[in-house]
Amino acid sequence: MKFPLSIAILAFGLLAWALTPEEMNAVEQFLSSTEQVGSENGPTNEEIAHDLAASLGLHNSARLLYKYSPDAHTAYNEMYDTLLFIYTGSFTTQAQKKALKPVIQYFEHTLLH
Repeated sequence: MKFPLSIAILAFGLLAWALTPEEMNAVEQFLSSTEQVGSENGPTNEEIAHDLAASLGLHNSARLLYKYSPDAHTAYNEMYDTLLFIYTGSFTTQAQKKALKPVIQYFEHTLLH
């Protein structure tokens, strides 16, 4: 899979600064939203991933994610790569890694299947 230069630059910027408190809130909101996916009035995977992408500044991924988007898998792959990059970054704290791990696992087990 190609890793677009814009994503690499963005990921490097995220790596250098780790996650802000607002971004951590977005990660926590994503995790709580996963429990509601599939319920009668709950959000779709595309909707919760869009909110996470927008909060993390992943505008290309956010642009591709809308309800029942045919391009969702492409966006999920880009987000997954960026999340792994952040997770393995030297500026990412242990608390941030602990919060990111279930998000990454959700991508692996649910969104990238």
